Amino acid sequence: MDTPPIENAQGIDGSLEGKVYTWPVVIGVISIVLSSLGLVCGGCGAGMLAVLPSILKDQGELPPTMSLSGPMLVHMGLGLLNAIVLLVGGILLIRRNPTARMLHLVYAITGLPLVAFGVWVQFNQMAAMDQWVAENPNSPFAQGHSSAGGMIGMAVGVVLGGGWPVFLLIWFGVIKNKADSMGVRPAPPPV
Repeated sequence: MDTPPIENAQGIDGSLEGKVYTWPVVIGVISIVLSSLGLVCGGCGAGMLAVLPSILKDQGELPPTMSLSGPMLVHMGLGLLNAIVLLVGGILLIRRNPTARMLHLVYAITGLPLVAFGVWVQFNQMAAMDQWVAENPNSPFAQGHSSAGGMIGMAVGVVLGGGWPVFLLIWFGVIKNKADSMGVRPAPPPV
């Protein structure tokens, strides 16, 4: 993932020698994309759950999964904050700022417990939904309920939510564990 030295590249220490690696840009862009998805989807999901009860008020009693709970709000809030950390880390990584490594590690270290907390919230939501379906079997919402679908969704969420933090822990904690491992910054384009 490294390229030969290029002319007119400036190192972190101001020198004009060293290698320009492409991996910071690749990982930085992936971090920006994933964090942007987290911010947009998390924000829209929270907004939709906040207004859904008023939209569906004519549908009768709504399932517990169609309203915000305290643990769900905590999980969404912490997830949005963690997405902001990843976004800033991705931007700084593209700029080859050494702080990016620390921000990615903070994201990864806090992201894994957030995934575990999300699984706990999801299990509680699924149990509440199963109970609600048993009490309201004739509801149109009960007809489409599937516990297996909830488990599949949770498994996908664990893989997607935990995969990037695990990769970042390995990448920045073991492989690229020094600030100078990003190589030199490419020279700015001539004006």
